[in-house]
Amino acid sequence: IYPAGGINDYLDKFFRPYQRYPRAIYALPGNHDWYDDLTGLMFHFCGAESAPPRQRAEAFSRAWLRDLLWRKPQRANAKAVAEMRRLRSAPGQQSRQPGPYFVIDAGPLRLVGIDTGITNSLDRDQGEWLRRVSADPRPKLLLTGKPIYVDNQHHPGSIEGGGTVDEVVTDPANNYIAAIGGDIHNYQRYPVQLPDGRTIQYIVSGGGGAFMHSTHQIPRVSLPGVSEDDFRCYPLRGDSLSFYSHLLRKRWFWRWLP
Repeated sequence: IYPAGGINDYLDKFFRPYQRYPRAIYALPGNHDWYDDLTGLMFHFCGAESAPPRQRAEAFSRAWLRDLLWRKPQRANAKAVAEMRRLRSAPGQQSRQPGPYFVIDAGPLRLVGIDTGITNSLDRDQGEWLRRVSADPRPKLLLTGKPIYVDNQHHPGSIEGGGTVDEVVTDPANNYIAAIGGDIHNYQRYPVQLPDGRTIQYIVSGGGGAFMHSTHQIPRVSLPGVSEDDFRCYPLRGDSLSFYSHLLRKRWFWRWLP
């Protein structure tokens, strides 16, 4: 939820757009949701009516600077909250998550959603939880706020205490078939072939809810297990470059007119 995941921002950016969608919706936080201490997502999806008190930050630390310079999280506006709940009031639209990371068992497929926060890392408790739920033998799809492969780079995602998210995903015992992340505002797909012959689809699905990022600046893909011939993106690099060139031409043409 742009710009900072505030409780009251959900009216125009979630409840009105999805008021006619008849099913329940489950949500993973992105980095912008954490800019308001995750109060909006926890309020609307997890039933947390009040935010936990902030711990006192050590002087001159990054947390101290944040508390000094950044706004305090929004407080719920009672009138706006009533309107939000009215817009999605049907029984089939209701959902209640246990927290910002969760598992959904969809028949033969297990969906594993993790909370990567702002720094693309998991704390010790979430890391242990991820390893535990990944041990189930069913095929799995990882859903994450931060993509593991993006812009010709590999971001495995650290876990406090050791290891990475991608180590969990690539472990053959865990049977992951794909990992989908957001954050970057376009579509990218990396079918990564592992040394044991398996292929895992790493997808960036960040084209909803905000402006689109360019793709022509993505370098030619050359990573272990995936090459340029395997890579796919949208918009296509050529279309992206064409759009930006037309945009710049218009701006510079009018600027330099006598």
